[in-house]
Amino acid sequence: METCALVDAYGPGMFFVPILKEKGYNIIHIQSSKNIPSPFCDFIQNAGFKNNLSYDNNLDQIIDILKNENVTGIIPGYETGVSIADIISEKLSNKTNGTSLSAARRNKSVMIDALRLNNIPTVNCLKTNNVKSAIEWVNNNSQYPVITKPVDSASSEDVYICHNENELQIACKKTLNKTNLMGCENIEVLIQSYLTGTEYVINSVSCEGKHYVTDIWICKKRIVENRIIYDREELIPFEGEAQSQLVTYLYKVLDALGIKYGAAHSEIMLTKNGPILLETGARIGGAVNPTIHQECFGSNQVELNIDALMTPAHFFAKTIQPYKIKKYLYVVMAVAKNEGIIKNIILTERLQELSSMRFIRLKKKIGDMLQKTIDLTSSPATIYLSSDNKTKLEEDYQKLLSIIDDSFEIE
Repeated sequence: METCALVDAYGPGMFFVPILKEKGYNIIHIQSSKNIPSPFCDFIQNAGFKNNLSYDNNLDQIIDILKNENVTGIIPGYETGVSIADIISEKLSNKTNGTSLSAARRNKSVMIDALRLNNIPTVNCLKTNNVKSAIEWVNNNSQYPVITKPVDSASSEDVYICHNENELQIACKKTLNKTNLMGCENIEVLIQSYLTGTEYVINSVSCEGKHYVTDIWICKKRIVENRIIYDREELIPFEGEAQSQLVTYLYKVLDALGIKYGAAHSEIMLTKNGPILLETGARIGGAVNPTIHQECFGSNQVELNIDALMTPAHFFAKTIQPYKIKKYLYVVMAVAKNEGIIKNIILTERLQELSSMRFIRLKKKIGDMLQKTIDLTSSPATIYLSSDNKTKLEEDYQKLLSIIDDSFEIE
């Protein structure tokens, strides 16, 4: 029986476990740090891994264990596992993206530099640890509004829209020297010109340097108190004029970032001058749901990621044709407008009113603190709506917005 290693099977990375087991693989789990994030402790402890290893300056020991277990594939399940997966897969001489461009796949500033080296259009930006330098750069090289963000975080953490010098100062001070969701200290902040256009999310899987787009989504967002908040993602067909531009651009991005094997999750703005990358993560998308995706467009990024690393022949057999939409699909990120201790939750019950309701990922329970939604992490739930009828889907989405507002009783 072949063995696969998962690095940080957290969040969407949990979906790898049942599919790997169904395919008959043993699974070794590797934590990129000593501590498992609290929301995932129970899952990791009860997942039935053959072994669970903790990475803590013990690379040689881990490599020896994986060699003895004849591990043939290393998969990052979460953003925190991307760099470690690169290191381990390279050491084992497995299918790998290697380490030479690892930084470009994690650090948004280095990512932009990699694109520029390959003459790929990018956003105008500055990486700095100095607020004064940030202000001077905007005055001389851009204009307000601008976007500020950490160089290596995720889930839209500390992404701010700044309309003037004062807001820029506040955003930089909030971000710099803070430990982000990835466990890294923000020693620098990235300042970017504000892009206008339509934002898309494109998920893909690569094998032997050949890329396959698994799904494309048009992204709807809200702006609340200078924060960009996800509202919903809508699955769209592979074919189309905009999609053609996006996919051509994406393939160049994936090549520039050295993504030869495995999944990628890319956010791209289609501007009047063409596509511009916002960022790419070398792992599966955060909203992936293999069962629902299989139903709605005939494949899923998780299974294709496994195939690309473990059985390339299966990958190529499944990716001869572009994906086709079988059902319309919205992924809705719930937005909490108030905050307080949760006394009661009736969201799951109320969702039964919607015929297109397919799945809910509820992130809160009674007794938890409900926070105002300012990013993906503070969204209290993710809801999947699918239907054969696009009009019905849109009607249910509008109903859902009012349902969310009344579904968390707080004190």
